[in-house]
Amino acid sequence: HPLKEEAAEKQVVDLTLLARRQDSQSPRHQEFEKQQAAKRRRVETAAAEAQQHQQHQQQQQQQPQQQQQQQHSEMTARR
Repeated sequence: HPLKEEAAEKQVVDLTLLARRQDSQSPRHQEFEKQQAAKRRRVETAAAEAQQHQQHQQQQQQQPQQQQQQQHSEMTARR
């Protein structure tokens, strides 16, 4: 019995691999890959833009931050 089940499982795995192999050669899969690559690029671009935006904001926020740091050091000194 266990042998039969094992063989059946192996068959399923083989079928999955075969399907995957055929799928990777199909135009539909290539289109999917292209879309994934484009999506990844968009995300990377958006992340880069967000980073630049953050850096710009940080420069504007530096002065209030310094005041906060002074207050913080006063509080630690009080403790």
